[in-house]
Amino acid sequence: MSYTESIAAINTLIEIHNDRIQLYNMAIYKSELIALNEKLKSLIVSSNTAMDYLIFEIRKLNGSPIENTTSLGKFAAIWPTLEFGILQKDSKVIVKACLEVEAVIIDVYDRLIAEDMVCIPSQMLPTIKLQSKGFLDETSYIITWQNFI
Repeated sequence: MSYTESIAAINTLIEIHNDRIQLYNMAIYKSELIALNEKLKSLIVSSNTAMDYLIFEIRKLNGSPIENTTSLGKFAAIWPTLEFGILQKDSKVIVKACLEVEAVIIDVYDRLIAEDMVCIPSQMLPTIKLQSKGFLDETSYIITWQNFI
């Protein structure tokens, strides 16, 4: 494993969190649903916490973390559905779109854990796996929203 490969793998995770934060901030901006906004803020906090750890690890490797995104990246295709759900105040559509977001995140984590394990420094693997499990837990949390937004 080279430092360059490790930094690239970690930056992949940072990028997905940047994109998630951008998407959910846009959703909060569009939404008048207070309960939804509070729930989305909790997901943003989760991504910020994960990113703090990832950025710390990149800096330990003398690398540079990827900068904040100005686009939605992998979530660009999901935004129209989420926006529609928000504007229509349709909780089923909102939940479906948010579950799609979480599925993308889980997929990125799973691929890095399974395929690129050699790129992630071994001391980071337990935390990366714990972060991945946290996103599975958040998926269960999102499913409950349908009754509360």
